[in-house]
Order: sequence, then structure tokens, then C-alpha cells
Amino acid sequence: MVYIRKIEQWLQKVLKPEVEIIYLGNGATDICGSQMSWRENKYQGKKGVGTLYPAVYQKLNRVSDNDKTEVLFKHNDGIFVGYHVRKKVNKSYQWYAEDGKWYTSSELFENGKKKRTIAGNEKINTVKEMGEKVYLVAQWENTENRERMQAGYPVFCHELMAHAHGACGGLTYTNTREALERSYKEGYRYFETDVALTEDGKLVLSHGWDEKSCGITGMEYREEFAHMTRELFMQQRIGGMQVMDIGDLKNFMAEHPDTYFEIDLHRSQSAEKVELLQEAFGRDEKILNRLLIQAESRKIFEELEQSCPFKNYQLVLGKEWKEKLEEGITFAFEHGIETIAMRYSCLDERTVGILKEAGLNVMAYTIKNDVKRAKELLAMGVDTICTDEIKPADLRE
Repeated sequence: MVYIRKIEQWLQKVLKPEVEIIYLGNGATDICGSQMSWRENKYQGKKGVGTLYPAVYQKLNRVSDNDKTEVLFKHNDGIFVGYHVRKKVNKSYQWYAEDGKWYTSSELFENGKKKRTIAGNEKINTVKEMGEKVYLVAQWENTENRERMQAGYPVFCHELMAHAHGACGGLTYTNTREALERSYKEGYRYFETDVALTEDGKLVLSHGWDEKSCGITGMEYREEFAHMTRELFMQQRIGGMQVMDIGDLKNFMAEHPDTYFEIDLHRSQSAEKVELLQEAFGRDEKILNRLLIQAESRKIFEELEQSCPFKNYQLVLGKEWKEKLEEGITFAFEHGIETIAMRYSCLDERTVGILKEAGLNVMAYTIKNDVKRAKELLAMGVDTICTDEIKPADLRE
């Protein structure tokens, strides 16, 4: 047995491939069967945020120069057109351009360079000189107009997100049932909700209940809130509206299967909140995939490395990141994060352009009711506007 193991180790060393290929599905809705002659052709779990990258993660080792890349993924609304290629150089990622050189996302945008598209049937020796490890990111065209599309899971495909369930009764930040139902009737299908942990370890939908938070949400502050329990919280009203806990959210999602929610963990007890989320939804993958988990710092994502089975993640980048976007982009790639959130006042054509060159989704927060500004950002390439009062109908006027 010892000799067999030594032989296996020797073979692995001798047959070590020159290029390690990592395919990213980039919004694929299904996995297709493959007839490629790869030594390894299966999902690979990755330690870190999530057991699989949100863009389908598949690790394949090259066997010979005669092997070809092929379509491993399909998309219900898209036609596969090839792959973009990136690799890590020092501490940041670079993309393979049409001129045969490598550029960061910033350099692509600033110099007007175009990424090279590797066709699905090209021989793998096309990427032979690219390095020891490269990432091929699947690219798609819309089936109707054949325009290049930003493929993504449904959670990323909404122009508007109702902030804290949307404004209702002249109030914002409420996370209430009435606000949620009103926004749904107005056409929203994507909602932001804040989650908080009570003293007895229950998950409720709230921006908080200290004196400052109550002033923001409109809930009348009382000293007993210092020891908030679920029972006490559920007795409260905000402008006469009903507050909600995680069970109420689960029921609403079950009754409205076309809805998606961004879960704002805020900055405290993130790991506990994530565990309670999983328990509340019975660890049902279908419903968990309709959630987008947002964290406000890289530290929180690192704390969640062993406990997050979710598919969709969003990282908030503050204004201090505007001049070091490549560092944030690299962190997103390393942790399987597909979307970046930034305050709308921090977004301009350059910032949005760099993030889009990286293949990331962009969410702008929070615009109260400025429809003109929302349209400007969408025209720049922003994918989603988080808003209090802008309605889907406003964008069509």
C-alpha cells in the first residue's frame, strides 16, 4: 500500500499540468454535460465565504495542448460566446486584452483597452503562456438582441431595491409589513431588510432600537428597550404599522416566490445572524438563493468564512475605497463576491466603469426620490438603485 501511494505521488508530480484552469459560470442557470478529456471534472468546494463561488466554480486541470475549451454552462436568457481571461499578478488581478497584454480593470477603463474573448472551441494552448493559474469567465449575449449581457442570478437583475421595505406613511427605515406590502403592490420585487438580534437570541427585522435608531425609524423609544426581547419587539408599532421577525419574512417569501431580499447584517453579531437565517429558512437552498447577504466590511466576510453557505454576497465599499478600487475588486474575487455597494454620491463614470470592467455588479445606495439621478446612474452602468420612494413606474416615464 505504501508503494502504491508513492507511485501515485510520483505520477502526480510528473503529470502536473502546466496551466490550472478555473472556470467561472458568471450567472449560468445550469451545468451542461461535458465530453472534455480532463483529468478532473467536478465541483470543487472552496473554503471561504460559501461552499461554492456564486458564479459556478469548477476547477479543471489541463491534460495536453490538444484539449479544447468547451461550453460547460448554459443560461436560459443568454447565448454563450466565449471566455474572458484573468490571472492574479502580485496582489491584484489582470485581464488578457486583445493586444495580447495584461491590464487591471482600472487600466482597461483608463486606456480604452478591450478584453480578448477566447472562443469556446479554441485549443487550450491559447492560454498556455498565460501563467500557472488562469480564470476563464463565461461571457453571454442576449438571446433576443444579441447584445453582450451582464449575466447574473435573478437577485442581481432588478433596477430598483426598496430600502428597508420602502417608504410608507411618510416614514423610512421601518422594515414593516405595511411598507413591504405597499412596495410589492407598486411593482418592487427586490427589497432591502435590516436584521437585528434581540437579547433572547431571536432574529427580527429592524434598524435597531436604541434612542438614535428609534429617532430614525419612528418607533417611540422606551428605556426597557435596553433589554429588548422578541416578545417586546413584536408588541411595538411604527407609525401604526406592524413590525416583523424572520418568520414573517419567510412566510412573505413563500407567498411571493418572485421576491428577492438583500439582508443587511450591519456590523455586529454577523455569524450568529447568519446561523439563525439558515435555521429560519430550514437551510432550504432554493429560498436561501433568493437572499443577498450584505456586509459592511472585509473583516465581517472573513469572520463568516466557515459559516456562510449562501450563493449571493455584496460588499459595501465606503468613499475611502474610491482611489483603491483594485484592492476591493481583488478581495471580491477572492471571496466569491459578485456585487459591490457604494453610496450614490461616490459613484461617477470612472468608478462605475472600473467595477464593470471587473465584471462586478454595482448597487448605489440610498436615493430618496431623485429620479433624474437614478436614471443617470443606471445609464452609467449601475445595476441597482436602492431607494426610499422611486417607483418602477417612475423610471418608465
